Amino acid sequence: MKSTTIALFTKVASLPSGTKVAELALMSGSDVKDKTRYLNGSFIITKKTKGIDEVVAAIDASTEEKLLVEVEISNLFAEASAFNEKTYINYKGLLNSIVVKPKKTSE
Repeated sequence: MKSTTIALFTKVASLPSGTKVAELALMSGSDVKDKTRYLNGSFIITKKTKGIDEVVAAIDASTEEKLLVEVEISNLFAEASAFNEKTYINYKGLLNSIVVKPKKTSE
């Protein structure tokens, strides 16, 4: 199953196995106080991932730490991880495509 959503892209990381992943925070809606909620995760980049080179170039040229992107992900799943005696949910999947969302201009 494929999912398309808006996300915040921070970087491309390499796992110990050599696999490259995109660090993303998928926007998942908002809570009762209108605070945006995110699903944080690492999504596998393959030779077939469309747009990754353009996004990496855009973040390198930007003064921002994160870029707003639109992504298509296959096989999205969650995995529990423990850190400092707390349990966190990290999301994983296959990154099919990624595109920088243009900033809205106020007119």
